[in-house]
Amino acid sequence: MNTPEPREIEHSILCCSDNTYCAHPRNVGLWRFPGDEIVVGHCHAECNYDEETEYHHTRCVAYKQRFKVLLQRSLDGGATWPLEHNRTIWDEGTSSDEKRAVLYPENAARDEFDMSHPDAAFFFGKTSLDALERVGPAKTDAEAAPLATYVQRSADRLRTWERVPFVITPPDGLNWVNVHRTVVRMPDGSFVVSAVAGKRVGIGMTQGQVALYGTDDDGMTWHHVSYIAGDPTGLGRPTYPSLALLASGRLLCVMLSLEGMGHFMCVSHSDDSGFTWSNPRCIVRLGQSPWVAHRERGKYGSVAEGRMQGQYGGQPMMYRSPDVMRLADGRIVVLFTRRRQPTGLGVILSEDDGATWSREQILLKNCVGSDLGYTQATQLEDGRIFMAYYLTREDGVHYIAGTHFRI
Repeated sequence: MNTPEPREIEHSILCCSDNTYCAHPRNVGLWRFPGDEIVVGHCHAECNYDEETEYHHTRCVAYKQRFKVLLQRSLDGGATWPLEHNRTIWDEGTSSDEKRAVLYPENAARDEFDMSHPDAAFFFGKTSLDALERVGPAKTDAEAAPLATYVQRSADRLRTWERVPFVITPPDGLNWVNVHRTVVRMPDGSFVVSAVAGKRVGIGMTQGQVALYGTDDDGMTWHHVSYIAGDPTGLGRPTYPSLALLASGRLLCVMLSLEGMGHFMCVSHSDDSGFTWSNPRCIVRLGQSPWVAHRERGKYGSVAEGRMQGQYGGQPMMYRSPDVMRLADGRIVVLFTRRRQPTGLGVILSEDDGATWSREQILLKNCVGSDLGYTQATQLEDGRIFMAYYLTREDGVHYIAGTHFRI
């Protein structure tokens, strides 16, 4: 197929300061409401950047134990983000007892919501409970407390929330589940989300599987529907799942294969509303990359160095966090992060419901380091795409950025 190039690309900054660590919008979510009102969430923490454990991608234990979930709101399609609209909705630095009181209130009835209303929204969060009091990696099974994943609903564009969250149960035999934040509404009014589930054991965890969760009672309860994909070699895992519903009723799940089968973006589909899925199929190609011509000489290193330091090009794996979206004209777009030098953000496109895919196109290139990405995106009423993600400055500061473009 022809590969249309992105055009009218405009970059912006949503949240940045010298003493904050702002990252991982995919871990919180992006919502668009009528009138192009957009809410973007990210993990936000005070940070002086004096110690690597405060900000390094693979060593930032301190950040992961004290971040706050910050929501930003734009009333003009992402052009401006007034500070007065900022709101913190979760504090990971609170004690386990305080978190349990929120997640497991005694004798509290759940509220009824109409989640088909255009102002309604789901928020999926995850938190560490007893593990919060332990700094550093787990040494035993008893120390390896699983994450608690929960969902809260809002009826007014994420301004207020239901009183009682619903805590999502991992599939049988597993003890953690991490839900992707994009919710798909099915034709009958039910909702489905993709997730990664696994089992934490001591200092490691079993290889995760991609799963489907659903609700047919407006989010009062969520249940495990099916497994979408696993790694048949037992050496890797599929991860970063993202769902889209086609006009035909087919569900597409785009995900990333890590090691095992290989390292590539792939897609599975379901024609029975998510009960059974096709085997994952690769949607990217070697030998036709636009990135090679943009590599900066000297800004790369050994695989071993890259694994330890996360610097330019040392990361052996190219792709991260694919995010799929069906456009108003029916085309399918996948946004992704490239963490191998030259690092940046890219896009691929399908014009035939995922049967064939375009070559990669570059949206942002030669970024600082390899700690970036985790995109979330939406299409605006004028046809432009807006996506949010995080980047790293030369001085190590992490910040939230945005890009508008057409394709």
